[in-house]
Amino acid sequence: MGDRKRILVIDDNLALASATERILQKQDFEVITALNGADGYDKAKEEKPDVIILDVIIPGIDGYEVGYQLRQDHETSEIPIIFLGAEGNTNSKKGAYAVGPPEINIAFECDANDFLQRPVAADDLVRSVKNVIWLSAISALA
Repeated sequence: MGDRKRILVIDDNLALASATERILQKQDFEVITALNGADGYDKAKEEKPDVIILDVIIPGIDGYEVGYQLRQDHETSEIPIIFLGAEGNTNSKKGAYAVGPPEINIAFECDANDFLQRPVAADDLVRSVKNVIWLSAISALA
C-alpha cells in the first residue's frame, strides 16, 4: 500500500473503538481515535486522515451531522467516510433505528463512501477501508 495510511475512528464505545484500532493496526494502519462528534470533527481537521470510520450514534453531535459538517468543510470534504450503525441503537433526532434503509440513505445523503452494520467482521472492516482508500486514489487521478 506504500506509505502508512491514517484512519480516524469516531466512536463513543471505548471497547469497540479499541477493537477497531487493533484490527486496523494489524493491517499497518495508523489509528487516531475520538470518542464524540465534536472531538472527531476537530481531529479530522487537524490530522487529515486518509479515512474516517464514523459511528452513527455518538454523544453530542450525532454521526450523521458530523458527516454532513465534514462534507461542507473544504479541508475535510474529500476524506472518505465509512459509517457504522448497530442494530437496536436508536437515533433520538430521527426517532429511528440506526440500521435500515432510511438510515443508510441518510448516511449516503451525507456522501458516505460505505455503511457497515455492527457487528462487523474484521475482514469486512479492513476490506471496506482498503476499498475506499483505493477508490479515493483512483478519483484523485481522474
